[in-house]
Amino acid sequence: MSYAEQIEREFIGLRGAPLMLGPDEARLIAEWERAGVPVHLVLDAIREVFEDRDGPRLNGRPMPLRYCRPAVEEAWQTYRELIAQGGALPG
Repeated sequence: MSYAEQIEREFIGLRGAPLMLGPDEARLIAEWERAGVPVHLVLDAIREVFEDRDGPRLNGRPMPLRYCRPAVEEAWQTYRELIAQGGALPG
C-alpha cells in the first residue's frame, strides 16, 4: 500500500465518512511525503487528533485532513530534533 493510500485509509476510517479525499488533501499528503515525514508519524498524529476530540466532526461536518496538519508538523519537528540529538526515535 502506498504512502498516500495508508494515510487515506486511516483518515477515512477515523473520520467515519465514506468520502474520498479531495485534491487539497491529496496535495497535503504529497507534501508530507516529499518532506520525508515517515508515514507512521502521520498516522499516529491523525489518531491523536481524533482521540483528543469529541468525534470526527467539525461544526457538524466531517473533519478535513488539514485539521490534522498542526499535529503532523509538531510530530515531524519532534522527530527531527530527536534525530539531531542522537536520541531514541519513536515508532
